[in-house]
Amino acid sequence: MFEHKFFASAFLALTMMTSAASAADIALAKNSMRLYGGPSKDYPAIAMITWRQSLKVVGCDRRVGWCEVLVDGQRGWVEGNRLTWPTMPAYRAIDLRHDAVHVTI
Repeated sequence: MFEHKFFASAFLALTMMTSAASAADIALAKNSMRLYGGPSKDYPAIAMITWRQSLKVVGCDRRVGWCEVLVDGQRGWVEGNRLTWPTMPAYRAIDLRHDAVHVTI
C-alpha cells in the first residue's frame, strides 16, 4: 500500500514540476518574422510567424543568436533577439553537434 502511495505522489509531483517548467518555455514574437529550417537566414524559410504569436522554445545558441522553436506543429529557428518572454525562461541545453551547448535563454 505504501509503495502505491509513494509512486502516486512522485508522479503527481513530477507532473506539477513539468507543467511549471513548460510555462517558462513560452516566448512571444516581438514582430512578424520567418521561421527558418536552421539557425541562419541561409536556410529555407518554412513558415511565417505573426506579431505576438506564442512559440515553444526548445533552446537557444548564444554563439549564433538563434533559438529553436515549435510553432503550429512546426519545428524551426528564429532570431533570438526578436523574441520576448512573458515569464522568466527556463535553463535549456541544445545539442548542435556531438557535445551539448548549455545556454540560459
